[in-house]
Amino acid sequence: MLERERVIANADNIAAWSAVSQAEIEAFGDDGDFARQHLLTPQLLDLLGDVAGHEILDAGAGTGYLARKLARLGATVTALEPTEPMFQYMLTREAREPLHITLIQQDLSEMTQFTEHFDIVVANMVLLDIPDFRTAIRNCLQALRRGGAFIFSLEHPSFAGADKSRQPYQVSGYFTERAVPRTFGHNFHRTLETYVDVLADNGALVERVKEPQLAAELTAQYPAHAWGHDIPAFIVVKALKLGASTQGNEGGAHS
Repeated sequence: MLERERVIANADNIAAWSAVSQAEIEAFGDDGDFARQHLLTPQLLDLLGDVAGHEILDAGAGTGYLARKLARLGATVTALEPTEPMFQYMLTREAREPLHITLIQQDLSEMTQFTEHFDIVVANMVLLDIPDFRTAIRNCLQALRRGGAFIFSLEHPSFAGADKSRQPYQVSGYFTERAVPRTFGHNFHRTLETYVDVLADNGALVERVKEPQLAAELTAQYPAHAWGHDIPAFIVVKALKLGASTQGNEGGAHS
């Protein structure tokens, strides 16, 4: 169970992320940080395949870097982001370089306006930042057409707590679901079982799992990230929407 000492609401994390500076947003650029450039984006694009002509929701789009990539590849993109600074940045970029991206400022857990609308929903490093992640996942799947793909990435739950400063790597606390303080608000450590159960409860089946490995040739160039060649920092999941939800309540059968 998640820590009960203090209940962290979606609004708390949205407010915390709203403190991100314009300089930090600008520095993210069109390719993102190290992890996105070398680990996450290549795997996401591999799982997405040819996106031309598909309707895609970038759920929790942040600065919109992925939404812009997908739009340039020929997708019809809707980008949803709750935080004011990043949403305004997306508006500015779309005005400066129109890619016909539909922009929505909204908490993913409150997104109920789409039903079987998109071919693909992507949530890139988003669900771990959302306290009410069960509702967020349900809304993503509701927004998908039958047979559509829900692709999301996370900090790898199995290794998030690893001491990466020395070998052999040591991991502890995997089964303790908890809020973890970060630069902006908290993220939430949950087991892989928890995520898979929520998918199953809402009529989705995991089709592929990717555990990005840092290329050997990059370990010398980026020694601070060299451990990423031995253990995965992230996991990328592709689930398919099969049918109706098997659970009618927000929490489902698992907690």
